[in-house]
Amino acid sequence: MQPHITPTLARVRAEWHEQCLPARFHLQQQPYCCDVCGERVTNLQQVVYLTFGTKPLRPYRRLEHRGSALPFVAHLDCWNERLHCMAA
Repeated sequence: MQPHITPTLARVRAEWHEQCLPARFHLQQQPYCCDVCGERVTNLQQVVYLTFGTKPLRPYRRLEHRGSALPFVAHLDCWNERLHCMAA
């Protein structure tokens, strides 16, 4: 069974207008692979991801028109390790 990443606004770390993003990304369909280590994302693994969508009105928390393609996805451990190396 493929993991289904369902973005919510519960833990948003940053927001940009799509045209203002500081980098270019490639869209991934399922099955997702970590953009840091290249390994497949498996069910129940914690991840950090980027998604495009329309911010909904309150009280709704899921982006509208988001689709299943993700421009960036990484295992949480890979992401944290990468940030640690960048800070050193």
